[in-house]
Amino acid sequence: MYRIDTITDNMLEDYFNKYAIKVKNYMIQLLNGKITIPGELGTKNKILIKYKVKKDTPTWHFLNKYAQDANLHKLLCGSWEELLEIISDVESLIPNLEWKKRATKAEYNKKKYQIDGIDTDGSKFIDHFNEIMHWLFVDTMYENELDKLQFIEKLGLKICPYCGRQHINIAKLSGHRASKPNIDHFLPKSLYPFLGISFRNLIPCCYVCNEVANKGNYDPLEPYIGLYNPYVFNDDNVKFKGIFNDKNEMDVNGYDVDIICKPTTLDKGYKEVLKLLIFYQQEKLKIQDIYISFTKATKIYKEFLKDLGIKQEFLDDNIRMIIGHPLDGKASEREFYKFKRDLFLQLVRMYS
Repeated sequence: MYRIDTITDNMLEDYFNKYAIKVKNYMIQLLNGKITIPGELGTKNKILIKYKVKKDTPTWHFLNKYAQDANLHKLLCGSWEELLEIISDVESLIPNLEWKKRATKAEYNKKKYQIDGIDTDGSKFIDHFNEIMHWLFVDTMYENELDKLQFIEKLGLKICPYCGRQHINIAKLSGHRASKPNIDHFLPKSLYPFLGISFRNLIPCCYVCNEVANKGNYDPLEPYIGLYNPYVFNDDNVKFKGIFNDKNEMDVNGYDVDIICKPTTLDKGYKEVLKLLIFYQQEKLKIQDIYISFTKATKIYKEFLKDLGIKQEFLDDNIRMIIGHPLDGKASEREFYKFKRDLFLQLVRMYS
């Protein structure tokens, strides 16, 4: 759990320059009807479909607007607030969250889709916002064009920003495919396909957080904000609170931790979806170590080191001696950074 703060203006410009031309070319070809996307509905008695943009539909208006350079820059490299504005744009074009839905045979049979002609092979032409956006931004750009390894390398994260526990290192060896962490779409690509390669919607993360049983396709905006985008994570609103066993400090089972979220709607994302409270409650030994180091062991250890002739400036570095590292803000490089820091500061308040 930390805010990703390694983005630079140069990084964003390089990203835009690398992908904007390809995206724009696809957009223009879709607008001009030069690209049709084959598909089918149903598993039995399949209905052959070709998705095609029709003039003056919501799909057409979206592509026409965001093919313009300034808007395309906003789509690919915009701030989190700008991505929310793009979502509002889509909501104004397509009401009742219909834009989140994939095409289905059931909806086709209910005549929910307008057929705009039939191709020579019998396929029906349909303009469907989600399917066309998914083909462009997910199937084509994200799956086939995005250099995922380069994206992860440039951000330079070593620890999962969702949980703050797991390493997300890269390993490269000549003659072998590089090992790299997953990239999560903070807003799921199935529901928000038009944000499929939006920089601040792409989150390098650990396998556990990204698996279907955890983050998966969870929508952090609906029905209320249940999870912070790591690019705008608010450290003050999600805090660890230790429960320390001052009665019997050697009994590890007397230690525990809670996660305090403000607003409490964040409980949904951090405690239920990511299951972070359960994971961190299994770290009783770490809580015990911090408590004992803070209250007793540090003083004894410092006296021992002093007898060995260790310089006083080293002995005065209490924080490093208690939690193993300084409070240097390097949460993206140190596992359990926020967890250890929050517990340490809690003890400082308790004993000050």
